[in-house]
Amino acid sequence: MDRSLLKTAKELYRNSDFLAAAELYEQAGDHEKAMDCYAQARMYRKAADKAIYLGRGNDAVTFYLRGGHVTELAEFFEARKNWIEAGKYYARAGKHDKAAEQYENLVKNLPERTDALGKVREYTDDELKVIRYAASAQAKAGNHRRAAALYERIGVNEEAGRNLLLAGEYRYAGEAFTRAGLCQDAGRAYLEGKLYIDAAQCFKADNNLVDAAEAYLLAKDYITAGDTFCQAGRFFKASIAYTDGNDIDKAIKALSMIQSDSPHYLDAVESIVELSYCKRYLTPVAKRFCDDYINRCADLNAPGHFDMLFKVAGMMEKSEYAEEAEQVFETLRHRDTARLDELKNQQISIYDTSDSKIDISEILKQDFAAEFRRKSFEERQEKLKLSSNTPSMEETGVLETDTTQKFNKAPVFKPVGYFDIQIGKKFDDRYLILEHLGSGGMGSVYKAHDLELDEDIAIKMLSSQLTLSETAIVRFKQEIKLARQINHSNIIRIFDFGDCGGLKYITMEYFKGKQLKECILEQGFLTIESGLDLVVSICDGLAAAHKLGIIHRDIKSHNIMISDNGNVKILDFGIAKSLESSGVTTEATILGTPEYMSPEAIQQKPVDARSDIYSLGIVTYEIFTGTVPFTGDSFLSVIHAHLEKDPPAPQSFNPDIPDDLVEVIMTCIQRNPNQRYRSVAELSAELRMIRMSL
Repeated sequence: MDRSLLKTAKELYRNSDFLAAAELYEQAGDHEKAMDCYAQARMYRKAADKAIYLGRGNDAVTFYLRGGHVTELAEFFEARKNWIEAGKYYARAGKHDKAAEQYENLVKNLPERTDALGKVREYTDDELKVIRYAASAQAKAGNHRRAAALYERIGVNEEAGRNLLLAGEYRYAGEAFTRAGLCQDAGRAYLEGKLYIDAAQCFKADNNLVDAAEAYLLAKDYITAGDTFCQAGRFFKASIAYTDGNDIDKAIKALSMIQSDSPHYLDAVESIVELSYCKRYLTPVAKRFCDDYINRCADLNAPGHFDMLFKVAGMMEKSEYAEEAEQVFETLRHRDTARLDELKNQQISIYDTSDSKIDISEILKQDFAAEFRRKSFEERQEKLKLSSNTPSMEETGVLETDTTQKFNKAPVFKPVGYFDIQIGKKFDDRYLILEHLGSGGMGSVYKAHDLELDEDIAIKMLSSQLTLSETAIVRFKQEIKLARQINHSNIIRIFDFGDCGGLKYITMEYFKGKQLKECILEQGFLTIESGLDLVVSICDGLAAAHKLGIIHRDIKSHNIMISDNGNVKILDFGIAKSLESSGVTTEATILGTPEYMSPEAIQQKPVDARSDIYSLGIVTYEIFTGTVPFTGDSFLSVIHAHLEKDPPAPQSFNPDIPDDLVEVIMTCIQRNPNQRYRSVAELSAELRMIRMSL
């Protein structure tokens, strides 16, 4: 050893210049002292290298751990074929592929479970641990099929099912969940794979009859869906399913089970009359129900009650119950003669109340063909003979309605007045329909001219399917109630709510422009300046809503409109929820668009303004990159990305985005709401500062 170097090194060591001392000790060949000095200088990687050189593995491990060099530590164990420790530290370093590789080295060397005589042995605790480690690492590395195989090998069927679900192996995922006794999860897996009958059977096994019925509907097994809805006590939905399955009798029977205190009672009355018209006759069940309705009408105060009685009487008159029908007409005449005359003159009801009768002999044969109904059929045939000279509809020139024709071609239930919406024609005696603007989950939007106020407006109408849903109607009314409270130039103004022949609609401000989504698809990402101005305008509108305790819950680029001159409007507060009310969106239903939903909304936790901030962060990301950060092949993969994955760096799509803007975007889309901006006003202030600095 060079004594002069050692002397200098000692002097440096005494002066606490450990790094220089380590280098001199290393030059002098005193690797022990060099290792100690590197450790004192906190150069732990070099200290570990010296420990390895000296053959002191435990010291090397200590130094790697002190320095946080977990990858190097994993490589150290890998070189020594200590697969467990190597896998452990690769996993800690986030290198799950390498971790899985280490554990697989152990798995492939495990002895066979079945010996030469075919006897199966149990895994030891250590063997189970190794397979669990390997499965977990494979899952984190995204190798879900291999992870599922390993979990199945040791009987952990729940984890096997989750990994098969992520791998898109929906049938096998459902089978794994079933083996685990998780029928609900199995049903969801089958639904994702469009294996609707399997899904329905799983839901039934879990006594979840409503979801089972919905699955049967998706499988187009309408009759079984209707039967299952009936078992669940959802008679109105059962009637719709039976109607779609072309079994009108079952539909009527299901409707007759609805009690008078049900919110669906009036809808049931109207549906029974509608379906009876399709049959051209009131069946005994329908007749009893209509009689019950007439007897109860004095206790009912629901809107449209007068018109409903008119429809019921019209159908009774067509079905040989002229005396009873006349009694109802007489009651209506005493209540409001003018309204009765108006209904007859305008022929609002599709049930013609003229003197012509329907030839129902063939219908009666269908209704009473069974042996035990033969007597009733013969009695009714006698009644028909008394009116044998009555002309048929064809002879009198009375044509079948669109509803009847539509039913005969395809069993689809349409609410009264649905076909009245035509371009160039009046709607509800006030609005001239000018143009169809688009359709969405809640319904269709039309441009119309308000003939009373002489101005163009927009009309949003519930779709024919949603018209029958109580929840949809409640949400629709809620949209009016909430949105009317907000008065801001960046939010579409709502005017009124209406009902035309059972078709619910709202009128709102007409705004000519394009969806932000369309703009992005056409031109890619926006410039920094114009994008910032746009997001600030959205913030201003949201701030006005949040100030009233209203959250939007579905902020997305489809719900942002931009005019040619740059004006911005936020649309559709239809699933908004007031923080001051109990709301109607707390059911076990996820509302929103998956690419824009906050993690707390996905998990159906309580949401506040920070949920809108998250969704706005996604929109802002899209504005400046041309794409949303979280995508996938299915609903499940998208929400999994929101909950588990970090978004790609915005600058990887658009390198011109300033660093401070990237920081704002990433703050908005933090998974933890507490790590986001506390308010839209705070976010807006940050954006304005960035805009001023450009």
